[in-house]
Amino acid sequence: MSKPSFAAAVDQAWAGGAGAWTSTAGGHWLEHPLVRRRIHQKVSGRPDLDIYGWFLEILDSLGVARPVASALTLGSGDGRLERGLAPQRFARRHLGLDLSAGAVASANAAAAGLSQISYEVADLNHPNFPQAPYDIVLGVSSVHHVERLEELLLAVERALVPGGLLFLNEFVGPKRFQWSRRQLECATCLLGLLPERYRRAGEGGEIHRQPFAPSAEAVIAADPSESVRSDEILPLVAERFDILERRDLGGTLLHLVLEGIARRFDPAKPEDVRWLNLLFEAEDALIASGELTSDFAVVVARRR
Repeated sequence: MSKPSFAAAVDQAWAGGAGAWTSTAGGHWLEHPLVRRRIHQKVSGRPDLDIYGWFLEILDSLGVARPVASALTLGSGDGRLERGLAPQRFARRHLGLDLSAGAVASANAAAAGLSQISYEVADLNHPNFPQAPYDIVLGVSSVHHVERLEELLLAVERALVPGGLLFLNEFVGPKRFQWSRRQLECATCLLGLLPERYRRAGEGGEIHRQPFAPSAEAVIAADPSESVRSDEILPLVAERFDILERRDLGGTLLHLVLEGIARRFDPAKPEDVRWLNLLFEAEDALIASGELTSDFAVVVARRR
């Protein structure tokens, strides 16, 4: 039997719709409501205004009238972003591209009745954007799966109208999740501070004694596209686009410590919230000091 192509292997890894690292018994760290409110605060300055509400406010501040004529999403997945933006009169035409034929079929079915939204199968490593030009191109948790970043960003630049905008909400940390020694030291220390009840992955699950730190081989086996060149995204974007806004989201320690145990922290219990706040403050202090850098970022950039 022949070895599947890179694209086929990635499609298989995402066949369930969630990806290899986004669903665990104890909870994906980004799903915790207090983590999400923290991220909202970092981006918009308000815990109740999410990243996309903030982006709409940025568009208003730039004088971008809505709906724009045309928008494109890179790696649209199940299509919830496009459907979520539709009530905000985001675009008269919004195309989502994804490698997974199953995801595209599901997204098109979910968008039935929204005539401005459509989805097509596409490989972002071989970009060919139909229906260009676009006023806005969005990449949400997708660009860090692209190996041929230079080719993709050149195609985005060419597909945008003059002065068009690129919006990214991405993992920009170490490629293949190969954390720095200092990052692992800090994450191990924080995890060790937590009482055992917080370190259990689900009811009756194993006790987490080490932070989330898969080998590069395990990452590639699960999804050959995972964070393939994630640490190069921001420098390459800055080479080709003018960065108008950048918000660092952190995640440098929270990702490693909370992955698989996030549900153990009940937002309704003050003691659980105190422990979470300790983790939040430790990560913030280490990033502010320069000991660590942010692994996640939101960027709004303009075509030159």
